[in-house]
Amino acid sequence: MDMAESMNPSSPIGRPWRCTGTAMAPNLLLMCKLLLGLILAHGFPATLDDPFIPFLAVLDGFHAHPGAFAGAMKGLFLAGAIFLMFNVRVREAAMTLGLVVILTLIASKPQFRNHVFIVGCLFFLAGLHRDREDPWLLRLQFALIYGGAFINKVLQADWWNGQFMHYWLHRSMRNPWYEMLVPLLPELGVAKVISWTVIAMELVLAVLFFMPRFTRVAVSLALAMHLGFLAIVGRRVFGHFTEDVLIAMLVFLRWPSGERRIGLGEHLHRILRPVMPLVDLDRQWVVNQTPPGRWLEVAGEGKSWHDGSALWPLLKYNSTFYLALFLGFHAVALLLARI
Repeated sequence: MDMAESMNPSSPIGRPWRCTGTAMAPNLLLMCKLLLGLILAHGFPATLDDPFIPFLAVLDGFHAHPGAFAGAMKGLFLAGAIFLMFNVRVREAAMTLGLVVILTLIASKPQFRNHVFIVGCLFFLAGLHRDREDPWLLRLQFALIYGGAFINKVLQADWWNGQFMHYWLHRSMRNPWYEMLVPLLPELGVAKVISWTVIAMELVLAVLFFMPRFTRVAVSLALAMHLGFLAIVGRRVFGHFTEDVLIAMLVFLRWPSGERRIGLGEHLHRILRPVMPLVDLDRQWVVNQTPPGRWLEVAGEGKSWHDGSALWPLLKYNSTFYLALFLGFHAVALLLARI
C-alpha cells in the first residue's frame, strides 16, 4: 500500500464504513461489511476450531496437527476482516472470508448451518464480481436459495399437509395470530394455506431471480415475504437467515457513481450543514443551499429529486442509513429477546 495513497483524504483506505472508491461495487462492499458485523454479532469466530466429523475425509488429516486448522482459520478470518473493513484489497478479503466460513462448516458436520453457509457464499461471490457488471453469480445464488427451499418443502409430506406449520406455530411457538385463525378452517386448513403460500412464493422467487428484467419485482416480493413473516412471528427463527437475505438484497441496488449535490432549504442548511459530513461516510455529497421555495433537493447522474420525493434517494445511496438500520434491527431484537 502506497503511503501517499493512505494519506490522501479522498482514499477509502482506513475508513471502515466508506464503501466507494474501491475495487468492489459500493453496494456489494456495504453488504459484505454488514454481513461481517452480523456473523461477529452471532459469535461465528467461536466456531473456528479443528475438524470434527468433516464432510470431506481429507480434513481428518489435520488431527495429526492439533490446532493447525483452527489457527489458520482464525488468522485468515482476522486478516480478511481487517482488510475488508479498512478497504484494503477488498475483493481478496471478501473471498478469504467466504472460504473461511465455508471451510469451517465443511470441516464439522455438527457446526453446519444453512444460513451461515449462505453468508460464506455471498462473501466469496461478491469478491469474484467486477464493478459495474450485472451480479449474475449472486443472482444465481438467490435463485438456488429459493429453488432449493421450494424443492425441499414440496417433497416433504409434513409441509404440504400442513403438519409442520401447525406443530411449529401452534405447539412450539403458540403464535397468537395463528391461534386466532385456526377455528376459521377445519383440519389444519390454515396451516395448509400458509404452507402452500410459502411454497408457491419460493417457486415464484426462484424463477424471477433467474430473469434480470424482473429483479425489482423479485426483490419486492422477497422483502414483503421475509418482513411479513418476521412481523407475524415476532422473533428470529432459522438462525440469522432473515437478516442474511435482507442484507443481501443490497446486491441489486445500483449505486450511483460520482458526486451527488444535496440542496437544503435556508433553515435546514443552517441547522444540518455541520452534521452532513458526519453522515456522508462515502464522501459523495456536495451540500449547498436550495433556491427559494424548496426545502430539499438531490441531484446526480443526470437526475434530480425535490422536497419529499428526494428523501428516499438521499437515504438509499448512503451507507450510514443501512448501518443505522442494522444497529436498530439488532437493538430491537435484543430488547424483544429480554421481554
